[in-house]
Amino acid sequence: MNSATTLEEQIRTDKPQEPSDSVGSGFGAIIAAVFVGSFSLILYLNRHFRFDLSDDAYIHMRIAHNLLHTGHPYFNPGERVMVTSSPVWTLLLTLNELLFGMRSTLWVWNAIFVGVAAAAGCWLAWAWVESRGPTDKILGLLLPLTVVAALAKSSFLGMETPLAIALLLLAAVAFVRSSAWALPLLALGAFTRYELAVVLAVAGLVCLGTRTAVKHGAIPAAVIVSAFTIWLCREFGTIFPNAIKAKSKGYVIPASDILKTIRPPRLLPVTFENVLVSMVLVMIVCWAIEPVLDPRRRECLRVAALALALWGWTLAGIYLWERAYVFEWYQPLVWVPALVGILLMILIDHSKPRRMVALVLFAGLYASLYVLLASWAQSAVSRGPKGVPVFAESGRVHEYLAVGAALYQVCPQSQLMTSEIGALGYSFQGYISDGFGVASPEAIKYHPMRVPQERLNGYVGAIPPGFVRERTPDLIVTYDIFGQAVLAAPDIQADYDDLRFDPVLPSEASAGVPPVWGARTFHVLVKKGGSCPVLKVDDDLSRILTPQSEPAGTQ
Repeated sequence: MNSATTLEEQIRTDKPQEPSDSVGSGFGAIIAAVFVGSFSLILYLNRHFRFDLSDDAYIHMRIAHNLLHTGHPYFNPGERVMVTSSPVWTLLLTLNELLFGMRSTLWVWNAIFVGVAAAAGCWLAWAWVESRGPTDKILGLLLPLTVVAALAKSSFLGMETPLAIALLLLAAVAFVRSSAWALPLLALGAFTRYELAVVLAVAGLVCLGTRTAVKHGAIPAAVIVSAFTIWLCREFGTIFPNAIKAKSKGYVIPASDILKTIRPPRLLPVTFENVLVSMVLVMIVCWAIEPVLDPRRRECLRVAALALALWGWTLAGIYLWERAYVFEWYQPLVWVPALVGILLMILIDHSKPRRMVALVLFAGLYASLYVLLASWAQSAVSRGPKGVPVFAESGRVHEYLAVGAALYQVCPQSQLMTSEIGALGYSFQGYISDGFGVASPEAIKYHPMRVPQERLNGYVGAIPPGFVRERTPDLIVTYDIFGQAVLAAPDIQADYDDLRFDPVLPSEASAGVPPVWGARTFHVLVKKGGSCPVLKVDDDLSRILTPQSEPAGTQ
């Protein structure tokens, strides 16, 4: 054998494999099994937590209800304020109400989307590891489990994140397969979570630069973007949610606190965890440099894996730079692409020592997600709240739902002001003035409110006294932590009867649900001489919010 032949065989042997479209006969069965298993697990968890939707989930539900019944996606009928931050999710909820009425089926939809996201993640991994050994196959199956663990909480909170992640991962599969679905899926994702618009823009530019735009579906993607843009501009005069401005003014959060919310729950000491984060970043840089130096390391799957990992960490940096309040359903937008990208690179990496180091770093940083998934599963099996941190927050949502429904029965034509407009706005279908400014842009000029003179900290979306004086609502509904400045204003107190109640529904208090965020009292302020009869309001709310052995709440 001559030297030229030997060199040719060596190059052929060392050339990385590219996942093939002609997969084995068991491939479809594996993907189907992952979908069914993930869907079934999340459906079981979501069914247990189906009454524990986040307050923001009800904002989307109210908008969808108004879209179905008025033809316009407004929070308050007739007001052209873009309150929705997810047009695709709004349309889905509208279709859901058309088919199933006002019953909440979000827990079923999100179980489906988590199953799809897990199956897409499995496809990315299994197309690579199918012909490899059992160790790689086990690592491949770890990927969909990781997707499920990262999405579980946002799923039962009833938010749009599982749909956005499913669209992102399906788009990654489409790119690897050079499918015309790639860019259209990203376009839908961009109007599901606006953060994905950055991914769409970058992917579109890359496709244009490589002359593959048409092959990856640029034309249908442009149609989708144009259709949503025209619709939103016609309805609101903009494509940007009002929440962007309201939250940027209302929340004042230190960068160190934002960093804590971006990371998964911590199992290790902070110093050690910081070292691990730095090492992961170094590892990602090494992975990113390799295809630049070696053209043989530019397989489609490697490029997709690096893009996902880099996007996850980039989004974390954007949140940190913008000092954004990272809600619990924002977190998977950072975690899932980063985790999927890292796990794929661990599978793809030809350097065994580097793979082992990356796997140890991955376990050290993200093992807590599996612990949380186990705790939620345990809670669902035992049918109890133990170990579920969101339980107190859902208690406030339940109180809002009960109070809103009762107030709507007594005075449906009244104007109600609050700073948490979700569950309260869903059950009180009348006019809502939003003291935080998401649904009422006029309130934004009164923010940010001072800490600690007017609110406890920069996380609290409080009601400004100036907005109360401007609007003079018939009702003000708030916990003491959100109404600190309003409750301390003598002129407002002189104009309103202040009905005070316990911060937890009696039935839930007896079950051990604690007050949310240290709240001590729940206030319903009724304007004196207004359209709401204070005695009737007090009587109806006392039946709901006060244990029967105690007197009513008027003070």
